[in-house]
Amino acid sequence: MAAAVFTLDTLSEVVKRCNTKWYNNSMVTVYTTPTCAFCHALKEYLHDNKVIFKEKDLTTNQDDQKWVLEQTGQLATPVTDFNGTVIVGFNKAKIDQLLK
Repeated sequence: MAAAVFTLDTLSEVVKRCNTKWYNNSMVTVYTTPTCAFCHALKEYLHDNKVIFKEKDLTTNQDDQKWVLEQTGQLATPVTDFNGTVIVGFNKAKIDQLLK
């Protein structure tokens, strides 16, 4: 069986049909750790608002740790990347503003 090939336009159409939100046609990336309560709350908030996101666990990838440290000057979680706009912590007001 051949693998399905999706273009960004095709994927965008699927997202629209699922009533899911994109941010500037790219996925949101959330940097987390398994024991972080604010990480769990942030992921739930994004799910509730139908935001597609990619999760990266900082306990399993040193390159992701380095990226967070370079972007924020600290190794704290959660960190959310909205296509280059980086938010440290679970800041609902800033997230809502970016999702408008």
